[in-house]
Amino acid sequence: APLTAYVEGQNNAAGGGGGSVGNIGDEKSLTSGFPMAKIYYDGPTAKKQIVIHHTAGSTKSPSRTIAGWSKRTDHVATHYITNNLGDKEQLFADEAWANHLGVKGSQFRQFGVAYQNLNKTSLGIEMQAFGGLKKKDGKYFTYVNSEIDASRVAVPVDKNGNPTTYKGYSYYEKYNAANIQSVKEIVQGWMRKYGIPFVYDYDVLFPASPVKVAFEGTPGVYTHNSFRSGKSDVFPQKELIDMFKSIATKIV
Repeated sequence: APLTAYVEGQNNAAGGGGGSVGNIGDEKSLTSGFPMAKIYYDGPTAKKQIVIHHTAGSTKSPSRTIAGWSKRTDHVATHYITNNLGDKEQLFADEAWANHLGVKGSQFRQFGVAYQNLNKTSLGIEMQAFGGLKKKDGKYFTYVNSEIDASRVAVPVDKNGNPTTYKGYSYYEKYNAANIQSVKEIVQGWMRKYGIPFVYDYDVLFPASPVKVAFEGTPGVYTHNSFRSGKSDVFPQKELIDMFKSIATKIV
C-alpha cells in the first residue's frame, strides 16, 4: 500500500513502541546492505501470520523504498521487498517486527475480538507495483498519471477465474513471474520455519472488506485486503492465485 497509508492515526494501540528511528545509515538491510534507519523493533516475537502487500509505487531498487520508510518516524516497514526486477531484499530479521498493517483498535471491537498487536506477530512482504490502473484511449495510466505498457497490465479475476473488477479497478500493474516466485520462496520458508498453515480461501485473501479471521490472529497467509477496506493490495491476479494454491496446505 502507499507509504502514507500506513499511518496508524491517533490510536496508539494500533502500532507500538514509538521513539526515534535514528538516521539513514544507522542500519543496513540484510541482503544487500542498503543504508536505512532503525525502522523496525528488535523483538524477538513469535510469528503466526504472513501478510502480503504491494507498494502502489514504481518498480525500482529496494533501496528507494527503504529510503522512503527511513524518512518516517513511525517504524513502518516489512521484512522483505520484492519486485519485477527479481530483487528479493530482506531488511531485518524474521524475529523483529515493524508497523505494516495500519489497523485500529476500533476494528477489533467491531468484530467483537480482543485487541492484539498483530504487527508484532506477523511477517510482511511488500511487492513493488503501482496497483490499480485506469484505461483511457487504449492506454493504461497509474494514479500518478504515468503510462504503463500493455504488456505490464493484468486483469483481476474472481474466485472462478473470470475477469472482474476489484476494489474499483479493472486493470492492475502485473506482478511478473520473478516477483511471484520470490514471494513463493519467502512464504514457503516462513511456513516451514514457524509451522504456519495456509488455508487458501479467495474470500479471505481478496475480500471486499476486512475479515474477522485475520483480526482474531488465526495463523495463516493473508493480504492487506484482509485487514483494510481502503486497500487493494494485493489484487487477485491469476498467476498469483495459482502460486498461492500450489503452496496451500488446504484449499476451500
